[in-house]
Amino acid sequence: MFTLVPSSRRRRSGRTRPASLWWWAGSASTRSRRWTPSTSFRRRSRSPSRHMGRSSTGWRNRRARGHETLLQAPMEPFDYPRNNPGPHMLTTDAADGGGDDLLWLMSRFAGYAGVMNYLGGRFTADETAMSSALGEISRRGLFYLDDGASPQSRAAAVAQRLGAPFGQVDVILDDAPQAMDAALAKLETLARDKGAAIGFANASPAAVARIARFSKALERRGLALAPVSSALAPRGAAAGDGRK
Repeated sequence: MFTLVPSSRRRRSGRTRPASLWWWAGSASTRSRRWTPSTSFRRRSRSPSRHMGRSSTGWRNRRARGHETLLQAPMEPFDYPRNNPGPHMLTTDAADGGGDDLLWLMSRFAGYAGVMNYLGGRFTADETAMSSALGEISRRGLFYLDDGASPQSRAAAVAQRLGAPFGQVDVILDDAPQAMDAALAKLETLARDKGAAIGFANASPAAVARIARFSKALERRGLALAPVSSALAPRGAAAGDGRK
């Protein structure tokens, strides 16, 4: 996950570090070295393990270096149970609105700045379920980031109604080289037009290498990487409003 902003905006804000989004699967040590210093980390919440303490220290260290980390919470998709995002999935029919599961997920590690959905087409399309989730996330001083994959998502409308800090991915990058180049060009155009644009890619070797090359040429094109939180909609505004 990374955010593009015009260089002049970054200088005004003084926020020069990227946000962090990280995929839980794979070798974190290898991938974090490849992404540093211009990327973000996400972590998909899982059951606790013997590595949890050491892992949490790693996230705190990244936060100390100025990175933002997001917690990725599994949410009910339209094709559940054929497609199951994992334990403690947030569901639309939970008696408590999914509150207990959300609290369990948020207790898995510390130091993250926001929460993002993992799958969740059905859950994010349900305004009652999203109101409960975003209310709890906002009360804890966290922002919510929608991955932008589901056109039925009501997250933006709910966040606007609740006055909750909210952002939405503008461009999802595909691993295919030509598709990735087109997506990066679109992201650059959106950043200039809107003042900020959020891009999302799974941390495949191809994506890591291509985005790293792309980031090296940003400064001469008048662009910069910035924290995801710098691209959030103002409280009570729709995503994309008031970014400039």
